[in-house]
Amino acid sequence: MTRQKLKRFHVKRIYSTLLLSYGALLAAPFIAVFLLLSFWKNSTENYYSEIMKNDLTEGRMAFEKQLDIMCAGAFSVSNDSDLKWVYFLDGLKDGDNNIAALIRCNDMLRQTFADSEHYQNYSVIMKNELIFRKSGMVVGDKFFYDNYCTYQNTDFETWRKQSFEADTWQLFPLEEIDTGEETLQAMTFSYPVRNYIQQEQEANAVVQFLLSKENLEQMFGQLLSRQGGILIYDAEDRLLASLGKINADGDDPENTDLFLSEATGEDIRQIKWNGTDCLVVNQTSEENGMHFAAVLPMAVVMQDFQRIRRAAWLILFTGAVLEIGLGCCFALRYSKPIHNLIDNMQGFFMLEDREIHKTENISEYEYLEKGVHALLDDYQSLNAMLQEKTVKERRNFLTLLMNGEFDTELNIIEEAAHAGIRLVQEDYYVLVFGSEEGEKLLSAAKKCAETETEQIWYPVDPTHVALLQYCTEENPMEPLLVGEQTAEKLKQLGAEEVYVGIGSCYTEKREIVFSYQQALYCSDKGKIEKQNVVEYSRELWKRNMPWYPLEMEEKLQAATKNGNSEQVKEIFIKIREENLGKIHLSANGGKVVISGITSTLIRMCNNMAESMETEQLLEKVQTEQSFPKALEVLETQFLRLCEENYHSRSRKSEIYYQKLEEYLEKNYGNPSLGVPMVAEEFGLSENYFSIFFKETMGKSFSSYLEKLRLEKAKKLIAGGKWDMETIAQMVGYGSSATFRRAFKRAYGIAPSAWKE
Repeated sequence: MTRQKLKRFHVKRIYSTLLLSYGALLAAPFIAVFLLLSFWKNSTENYYSEIMKNDLTEGRMAFEKQLDIMCAGAFSVSNDSDLKWVYFLDGLKDGDNNIAALIRCNDMLRQTFADSEHYQNYSVIMKNELIFRKSGMVVGDKFFYDNYCTYQNTDFETWRKQSFEADTWQLFPLEEIDTGEETLQAMTFSYPVRNYIQQEQEANAVVQFLLSKENLEQMFGQLLSRQGGILIYDAEDRLLASLGKINADGDDPENTDLFLSEATGEDIRQIKWNGTDCLVVNQTSEENGMHFAAVLPMAVVMQDFQRIRRAAWLILFTGAVLEIGLGCCFALRYSKPIHNLIDNMQGFFMLEDREIHKTENISEYEYLEKGVHALLDDYQSLNAMLQEKTVKERRNFLTLLMNGEFDTELNIIEEAAHAGIRLVQEDYYVLVFGSEEGEKLLSAAKKCAETETEQIWYPVDPTHVALLQYCTEENPMEPLLVGEQTAEKLKQLGAEEVYVGIGSCYTEKREIVFSYQQALYCSDKGKIEKQNVVEYSRELWKRNMPWYPLEMEEKLQAATKNGNSEQVKEIFIKIREENLGKIHLSANGGKVVISGITSTLIRMCNNMAESMETEQLLEKVQTEQSFPKALEVLETQFLRLCEENYHSRSRKSEIYYQKLEEYLEKNYGNPSLGVPMVAEEFGLSENYFSIFFKETMGKSFSSYLEKLRLEKAKKLIAGGKWDMETIAQMVGYGSSATFRRAFKRAYGIAPSAWKE
């Protein structure tokens, strides 16, 4: 080989090696990412398979538990002697002596199925067409079907045949059912009660419960929340229910083979249904042979994986393009002038409006730099505007809070959240910092607020700034420590001669205003007396000041007006504890407290127009030499007012009781007498009158009226002057048959038999 050819060969080998190395560098990340994504895909499928298995097992066990409960309930009533006796009754006729037994049976069923959570819309359907349900007893299975259990997809004959000819309990498929009170989608649990000794084709009775779609969705809520679906089949592979996204496009999953496996126990497969890849987990119940299939679209299973895969490939391709472009960038950087970039970005920066025009005295780089600075100025201006708005909203909220302008706790929390303040703690108190150098104090507080973003600062005036702080029960000294530490930090940031006032801690956020006023008072007091930290509660104790705050006065007034004597006693216990137990109030201080409570009592009596000799009360309170004795006198007066308020309400109830009793005595013989008529007479709505009547008279209107009419009828029957038809009309019944049924229902005996 000649030297020239050898040199060419070496050059080609060098370039080939470089090209292969460059290709290997490009391919290595792709191969590594491909392997990692394959492993990740398998792990994701296995992870979701385990989750679906666990969720399906949990829902299946809840479903089977509900079936066991309903089976146990149906079995328990099927062995009841009263119910067995009812099997053999030949229907129900007017004047039937068996009505009492039916009532006992109905009461027994109500007690047995009182747990509405497990026995929804129960019904016991007899072969003799006597039917018991939660709202009462009806006669006729066709009547029951048409009015209380109408199926959308199952006619009456099919429903009755499936109910009475079944050998064991069964579930009807999920469909829409009209119960007379509501229309709901539900499965029907049917339990036949038959006499196996007689070997009859039809059962003597059927116990049925409704298992609503909402309950099924709660049982399988974990799977349904993952956008999946649940299919429930009976032991004969008949579809009973389809829940969730599996049926979102309106197609019924009739192809059972797609969702069920021939293998017993659990099975996990991937299928294609309606053009969608799905992950299916099958389970078979060992107790009853029912099949459960959990279906989850692969798009949901792999959605996180797909996003990560797209991002990975995008990053890889972007990196590859950038890496390939590195070889060309040096040539292209000089072949394309930079002013093309500036011309394209000029519209983005809108430099024409800012009069930053290109001239011969400014370079292209300086031109681009000025455009970027203009954009940054816009951003900073907008950011400053937003910050100014936030600060303004925050200050407006704190101003309203500190002035006590809010009515409810909920209003405070909502407005605080709107202003960017989270009031999530239970107890709060206020600290007020004052200084003669107001500008330095406000500047230091501003710096402190910037470093401690969780603290809530509020500039009160040019010489005061407030801090809203939450307190805990673990450390009673915490407010004092927080005040000292914050004051020291303000001094380090430039403030001079800081005086701290600390208010009391309050649970209700509406009472923060009291803590603020206390802190402001203590801060000014500290400035006058040259005390760095003044805490309101400790100042009260040191100064032996009387304790009867405004909020306690308001609570005392409210408790007295409502007749709540227990709360009045608790308030006086609190007053004794604060003034005697904690600070051992002096005689003069006690007079101040007594004077304040006395003023509250007199003001309440005047507002409530209560008769009370003011001079006698004052004389009686002043004659008591000790503070505790005077408190006892005042407490007695407040309790008397509570009792009068309570009896005033009782008297009103007695008046209404008498008026209602008189009205019904006069009009009980009117067949049209009912809630609408009496409500209109008393000027009340029907709903409110029903509630008002039961509270006043002790029972419902219909029960009271029926008892009144029957008592009057008994007296007329005992007189022996009129026949039953006339007596029924005299006491307000439209027909003698209705009267007889009511009489027998109330006394267990017919009117004619009672007369004899």
